[in-house]
Amino acid sequence: MELFPWNIYVSNVNPGFMSTPLLSTSAKFALEEFQSAPKDIQEQYNIDAMSETDGVVSALAEDPSIVANRIIHLVQARYPVLNNYCGWGANIFRVILMLPRDVLELFMMKSELPIGPKASVRRQLQM
Repeated sequence: MELFPWNIYVSNVNPGFMSTPLLSTSAKFALEEFQSAPKDIQEQYNIDAMSETDGVVSALAEDPSIVANRIIHLVQARYPVLNNYCGWGANIFRVILMLPRDVLELFMMKSELPIGPKASVRRQLQM
């Protein structure tokens, strides 16, 4: 909005998970970092979470040309849209992030998703 008086339009592009080398190597890097972490840190996390999360992320990965096409469209548009969510994954996250913080925290605490610390550690953090 600050640049609007000079007829400069700004847009942001919010991609979901895209099939790129970054995505394919990040899980391997995370696992290596986890394995080199001190034992007390490793005990707080579920090692299966990384492999399961990697599988979910890989399944959600979309063609990066979606992002490239959106950028081309934005550059050519006379009045580009401010917020651009590329791919269905980004749109799902957009809706999830609109939920109130308390709802998100409750969902994460009650879910059986292997994300982050083990449930016992999450409960201790809430105290």
